[in-house]
Amino acid sequence: MAPLERALAASEAAVLARVEALERYAGHVSDAERALRAHEQIEILRSRLPRYEELLAESGADAFAVPEIGKLTEDAGHLEQALRDSVRSAHEAFRHLDGVSDGTTGPSSSPSGPAHPPKSGDIGQEPSAP
Repeated sequence: MAPLERALAASEAAVLARVEALERYAGHVSDAERALRAHEQIEILRSRLPRYEELLAESGADAFAVPEIGKLTEDAGHLEQALRDSVRSAHEAFRHLDGVSDGTTGPSSSPSGPAHPPKSGDIGQEPSAP
């Protein structure tokens, strides 16, 4: 009976480790999705920036507006970096999850398993098949 109990305990530990890895991965994906939405909003605002600059120029904007626009541009750059970091983190979590398996099963060994997440350079592009 002891060998069966040890096998059951080992199986339970493996399942628990996989669930914990999936939960961490889900957290990284959620963070990446929030960062992506922020990035999309930044891009919309960035596309409007030339019109705002033109409006400021036409209205004889004061000396305080130009530094504020520069600050907004800097903030947009920081948010874009946060997006890239979140995507990279989610990708690393996926690789960790893929490595949790005992070598016989895992997300990449199943023919119908999930596709690998995009690399950080693939932001905005369709993911390719593994």
